[in-house]
Amino acid sequence: MALDFRKLARVSLVFALVGLSPVHAEDPEVIMWDDLQPASNDLDRQRANEPPLSHGQQSPLQAQMSGDVVPELDGKRVKLPAYVVPLDGDQTSLTEMLLVPYFGACVHVPPPPPNQIVHIQSEDGVAIGDLDLYNPVWATGIIRTEALSHEIAEIGYRMEVEELTVYDPRDNPRVVDK
Repeated sequence: MALDFRKLARVSLVFALVGLSPVHAEDPEVIMWDDLQPASNDLDRQRANEPPLSHGQQSPLQAQMSGDVVPELDGKRVKLPAYVVPLDGDQTSLTEMLLVPYFGACVHVPPPPPNQIVHIQSEDGVAIGDLDLYNPVWATGIIRTEALSHEIAEIGYRMEVEELTVYDPRDNPRVVDK
């Protein structure tokens, strides 16, 4: 069977004209947790000068930052390294989970601010395969700036996840070899 390149070109043109793609044409944008916080030199300086807190204590700066999300991220296809906090599912797939920037977040008090928590819910479940949830994963999908109040934390983002894969820092273009 010979390929009809003219027919293939017409189909590709139709997909391009209506903004569709049979597969994702672009790689996802790699983002890090600091990308989920609005940029502010004043907040960074304040955070650097905050005194240490006791376990379970929230600083005034954390309270100030708690609702700030980055609206420009809404609807972007991203890839984020994260730790998974399972909320519902079984040994093979999760139907609800949180993505957090460090191991143990949301299990220990206080949880991270809402702009440092991403909620995932999937009726079909997200396959976890051989992933070790004690180690970080890459989460790839469409991120949304949607607030959610959950019993264990206030959440600032939601993700329509495509896949969870093993995190390897060599796959991160933002990690610089030293």
